[in-house]
Amino acid sequence: MKETILETVANVLKSNQKYIAEDGELLKAKVYADIMTMEPELLRLLLSNEDIKATFFSDIDGTLVFDKQKFAWLIDSKEFLPDSYTSYTNKIGLASDREFISVKSDVVLDFPYKDCVLEGGQDKDDQKRQEIMYNETLAIDEVKNMLAPKVFTNAKRYTADGVEENIEFTDDDNVIIKGNNLIALSSLLKRYEGKVKCIFIDPPYYFIDTKPTDSFSYNSNFKLSSWLVFMKNRLLKSYKLLQNDGLLFITISDEGAHYLKVLCDEIFNMENFIADVTWESRTSISSDGLFSINSNHVLVYAKDKKNIEKNDFRLALDIESFKNDDEDGRGPYRLEPFDAPNIRKNLEYPIQNPNTGEIYYPPKGRHWRTTEENYNTLLEDNRIKFGVKGDAKPQYKAYYEEVKDAGKGKA
Repeated sequence: MKETILETVANVLKSNQKYIAEDGELLKAKVYADIMTMEPELLRLLLSNEDIKATFFSDIDGTLVFDKQKFAWLIDSKEFLPDSYTSYTNKIGLASDREFISVKSDVVLDFPYKDCVLEGGQDKDDQKRQEIMYNETLAIDEVKNMLAPKVFTNAKRYTADGVEENIEFTDDDNVIIKGNNLIALSSLLKRYEGKVKCIFIDPPYYFIDTKPTDSFSYNSNFKLSSWLVFMKNRLLKSYKLLQNDGLLFITISDEGAHYLKVLCDEIFNMENFIADVTWESRTSISSDGLFSINSNHVLVYAKDKKNIEKNDFRLALDIESFKNDDEDGRGPYRLEPFDAPNIRKNLEYPIQNPNTGEIYYPPKGRHWRTTEENYNTLLEDNRIKFGVKGDAKPQYKAYYEEVKDAGKGKA
């Protein structure tokens, strides 16, 4: 039977007399001290074992980087000689990314079993068994086996002519994967990591009280933390799948939305949050609570907001709103205000109506949309109109062909 990572680390450390006490026990304090100082002798010892090397070292462009926080957590854990499956029992609510909150300035959401993986079976057979929280470091072998890419089998193709059994599918096929979503996401990573443009997920909602529609049936004292672990595991995989300009959409109810928002901020970074969209999920009235709630949330995040093209979030222009046409070859146009929000002193100048002689200034708190020089050019080019009858304040002619090419639909 293969050693666990705990047994492997213990045996490798005990191969050096420096870390063994007179009674034969491991000197954890000495090991911990050498971790903190990055003692070369310890690093060479750890690198001598391939399993330890793969678990605690990362290859960054040919340079091995030691994750000392991760290794320190293993050494300091209750499970390393011997006995539970989460650091939560030792350090309740005091850790984030394996670092103590007391020495960090980050605002984080911490909860029991955060450092674990929950397989989260959702079919009837899975509901009969007790779910296990696998610690990402202490149960690394179990986690690796669970998340290793799996082969998709029993593929079927549904066509207008019926169902084709045992077919092969290609990247051009639309695929519905039936099975555990965490394992499916992990299996997709091998081929599609960093290549997915958009992910939309409709996860099991978190409800404080169990409801008939509650598909997340973990009714223990740790139901909220179990749900957050369930979501965290899947969000981390989704993050890896997204390309740099990729987007994530998550539907969720009020009861879990704000916990999920903080968790997503931690994984995607707060700067990559785009919107919390409210959508009307029902039209009926409920008298069960103090308020009749008829909406849910859609949280929207970018992998990297700087790479998002703003015009991708614009509605298509409605050509019906371009009702005017001077028959001058420029095509249809619509009239838009010539003033714009905010105050800019260099864009505050008098405009005289050439028909009435009346002088106009920008409304309070606004400015003209161009400089005076550009205004005169637009006026000469017949791109300014003073109302239908020629006796109103200036308006700008926005031509459909020009606005369309600029991608200036409404947000």
